[in-house]
Amino acid sequence: MIHLSPKGLIASTAQKGHSLQMIDGEALFLAGQMATHIYLVEIGSLQVFAPRSAIPLRRYDQHELIGIPEVMAGKAWPVTALARGKTQIRIFPAECLTDRMAEIPENSVSFLRHLSQLCD
Repeated sequence: MIHLSPKGLIASTAQKGHSLQMIDGEALFLAGQMATHIYLVEIGSLQVFAPRSAIPLRRYDQHELIGIPEVMAGKAWPVTALARGKTQIRIFPAECLTDRMAEIPENSVSFLRHLSQLCD
């Protein structure tokens, strides 16, 4: 999990997002779709899978963010994300990140830029 800044930044940004209720096995996004949003797991969890694989690569639990490097790179998702159990996700458009970049310490911004380059 990437901690960008104090919880206050996530909390203030969360007011701009909207929540999505998901059921077990429901896809949040599919590999190949453009990454245009960042997601915060509010309740439950997500698992991500490589295309055509049944073995999860990673699990995202409550209070974890997914999608910052992919959104910054402007790329398609390399994985598919599925809800595990009853899950609630807060959805943020990419603009929420760019609007908040000025509030993120410079060393964190540099780190995020480095992560986005790894998505190339």
